[in-house]
Amino acid sequence: MRSVVVFEVPPFMSFTRRQILTGIAGLAVVGLGAGGASRYWMGRRESQAGSDFVLIAAPLDIELISGHKTPAWAFGGSAPGTELRVRQGEWLRLRFINQLPVETTIHWHGIRLPLEMDGVPYVSQLPVKPGEY
Repeated sequence: MRSVVVFEVPPFMSFTRRQILTGIAGLAVVGLGAGGASRYWMGRRESQAGSDFVLIAAPLDIELISGHKTPAWAFGGSAPGTELRVRQGEWLRLRFINQLPVETTIHWHGIRLPLEMDGVPYVSQLPVKPGEY
């Protein structure tokens, strides 16, 4: 004879997936401050940046199919966005202006940088609100 055990989770212990992920993200943010990460970029003089860029995120209608416009988000006036090139070891300073109707960030690939500058919203930094820079 087979017995079946039913385990009922008490209401105070039931969590949604979203609540669990939010809690994990909160722990990661707390860990950023506790880790004492090296902030070697702080205190640099303005003249130490090797390249300066202004990157504007804004809505743009693009023509993917001849004669039909498609709404898109442009970065630097184009979709896909503008390529930024700097030499290895060179310091980059970028002014990001958000003209999109929603909060956004820039998440970087292909370069080494401190976590606080990596652009993961609500983990490494706050997103840039519409109209802000």
